[in-house]
Amino acid sequence: MTELTLILIGFILGYMLASILLSKKKFIVSTNEKNEVVIEQVGKPKTKLEFLGEITQKELEDIERPTALQKFLETFKKPAKEEEEEL
Repeated sequence: MTELTLILIGFILGYMLASILLSKKKFIVSTNEKNEVVIEQVGKPKTKLEFLGEITQKELEDIERPTALQKFLETFKKPAKEEEEEL
């Protein structure tokens, strides 16, 4: 009997917590042409973009420089002629 009581109390507390957390969010429920239900959050956060200034030549070279992983993977790369022969 105590297990059932604990389960019911846990269920009620979980329901209360979920209702409090979801009460602040608003959703629009609609159907599309295929009669599928679509749930969209109202006031979704917009993605923020950060625009950088001009890139200097040194920064461009740093970006294009192969990383250690790329150098390691190049050791396993087959020459182009062997790939054509295998096909």
